[in-house]
This record gives sequence, C-alpha cells and structure tokens, in this order.
Amino acid sequence: MGPRNSRQTSRDGVLGMISAKRAETLLYEWVNLRDDIVVGERLLSRYPEIFIFGSKKESYRVLRTVRDGLQKIWSTSDARQRDWDIFTLRNHYQAARTRENHGLRDFFGSQTDIDFFPALPRLTAFEAAMFYLQTRLVHRMLACPNPECAARYFFRTRLRQKFCSPECADSSRTEAKRRWWNANRGKGVRS
Repeated sequence: MGPRNSRQTSRDGVLGMISAKRAETLLYEWVNLRDDIVVGERLLSRYPEIFIFGSKKESYRVLRTVRDGLQKIWSTSDARQRDWDIFTLRNHYQAARTRENHGLRDFFGSQTDIDFFPALPRLTAFEAAMFYLQTRLVHRMLACPNPECAARYFFRTRLRQKFCSPECADSSRTEAKRRWWNANRGKGVRS
C-alpha cells in the first residue's frame, strides 16, 4: 500500500490514527466538559492515546485549554477564524508534547528564518481528531440555543437542525408559545 493522502479517512480511521466515530465522540465530550474533576478523569482515562503526558498537571492544562478553544471554535461563524483556531489548538498540543519530552526552551533564540518552519511533527491521534474536525465536521458544529442545555455544543444530524435534542426544541417551542400568549391573549375578545 502506498503513502496515504493526508485528507484520507480510511476504514482504519482518520489519518490511520483514530476512528471517525471515536474522534467525533472525543470532540463532543471534550467541548462539553465541565470543570468537574471526576468527568475530567473519565476523559483522561477513556482516551489514553490523546493524554500521553507524564504529569496530571500537564494533562489537565491541555484538557482545559483545548476545551476552551473548542468552545471558541464552535461559536465562531468566520471560517478563516475557525481554521486558525483549529491550527492554534493543534500547535498548542504539539508544544505541550515538546515541553513534556524536552523541557522548556527558547524556540527563537538560535534559529534562522529557514529554521522558523519546523519539520512536520510525528502524527498523533489528537492531530488526527482535529484534522477530522477541520475537514469533515466543521459544517455540522452547532451550539444549542436553549440556555438551559446541559451539553450545549453538538454535531447536527439533520440539515435544518437548530437544537441538540427534541427536549431542547420542545422547551423552546413552549417558551415561544407562552410569550405569544402573554403578548396576544385577549385581543379581539369582548369584555
């Protein structure tokens, strides 16, 4: 088998690193992650191929930073900004891996202009998941407009879908009907 095209999603997964379904589930769980330690631990243990850091402190730093970045990505409608933010997360993750493996160092101190463009890093499951988000899922990312929604960020499954679930849609319809009734009731009724 020849070299893989970097845009390829094969039966072995995204870039041969993680299945499309696993990448989508990871991203969904990560973007909706709360600051609950137990939930964070569950995510860390469920995806050991992503959280390859030796220290819990670094794993939690990456966990929170990527969660906040994913929420920002989900909330923007500007495609260029979204692509830039996805790249930034990929770069942040790679920098965390570099810090873990080699310690902190000054990246710009002794480099020439040519050296500024580093070699392509070793492929990771995280990069594959982010690549899949950028190339296959970005058009399905939505934030549920229901302010009471527990898992606000989701991937739509239908073309005109606005809400993450029928329950959130029902809640919104009920509220809209209540507002209409309060604004319009009694009009045309004789006293």
